[in-house]
Amino acid sequence: MTDFSAVLSQPVQEDATFRKLRDGGQVERVAFFEANRENLKKMARFRIDRRLVKRMDDSDMLQEAYIEYCKRLQRYLDNPRLPPTIWLRRLVRQVISQKNRNNVEAQCRDLRREVLQGVSSGINIDQLSDSLTSIGGRLQRVELREKLHKIVTSMSPIEREILVLVHFEGQTIREAALELDITLEAAKKRHRRALNRLREAHEDELLELQQGLDS
Repeated sequence: MTDFSAVLSQPVQEDATFRKLRDGGQVERVAFFEANRENLKKMARFRIDRRLVKRMDDSDMLQEAYIEYCKRLQRYLDNPRLPPTIWLRRLVRQVISQKNRNNVEAQCRDLRREVLQGVSSGINIDQLSDSLTSIGGRLQRVELREKLHKIVTSMSPIEREILVLVHFEGQTIREAALELDITLEAAKKRHRRALNRLREAHEDELLELQQGLDS
């Protein structure tokens, strides 16, 4: 079993992308962010809290993330602990989480701590439910969408993250584990558990849903 805490305690093995960032100039550093922009926008859509969407869309969020990227990049290059793309994704998740938290705190100063933790976990449950419902023609039914929403809500934050990372953002289980700072075995377990929870949907739609997730 991979011990990711041990992995993160060691400098990352340098690859071509890292060397280009380290040895290049502003052009190369901007190009790296732009090369990841579409994937980061998809990532933002799943994580921007629905109460914030009217004020800040995915493009606005990426602009905020780019500012942080410019601030933190040199520190990362001086002491890299993750591959560049995983580091960038973590940074963007942190920016979105903080914006979500700030927005909720501004609206509801008296929210309990556990509510704030739920918001900062990242995944927009409505967005994930809609995305699952849209897989396959027969899944586009209100009652199934409501059932999936309940199932997704009952999942742990990490289970929701695993679903989004693997099935909607194209990450491998190993990459998802590294991004979430959990062991590979734990990631596989959470992934299996999340898929099993989805089996609570109607049996007829399940095969279509599973095929959509596996495609």
